[in-house]
Amino acid sequence: MALANLAIIEREGLLERAAELGRRLLRGLETLRSHPHVGDVRGQGLMAAVELVADKRTKAEFLPSKDRPRVHQATQDRGMFSRLRGDVYNFGPCFVTTEAQIDRMVEILGESITAVLGS
Repeated sequence: MALANLAIIEREGLLERAAELGRRLLRGLETLRSHPHVGDVRGQGLMAAVELVADKRTKAEFLPSKDRPRVHQATQDRGMFSRLRGDVYNFGPCFVTTEAQIDRMVEILGESITAVLGS
């Protein structure tokens, strides 16, 4: 079974596809970096993360249970569920995600941050 999966990954060029989509995701998330509550944006391949901070200059975290759950709820209300670890949104879309879906993920997170934390 594992060998069959590896054959599919190779035959369909899914590693190259993941690299291409990962670059698109990171470029999109980088556009959020200018927001006053985005402390860091990072990624490798199709795994990426956006750190939310209470104070961009000091990178101070939000108080526990204050705004982080509200931003997470706002993303869910807009149709996106992403893993959240502390104040860091983690992205790991599958290899067959479309470009439009990648763009929408970035859009939803940006809309949600602004809706909850302002601009």
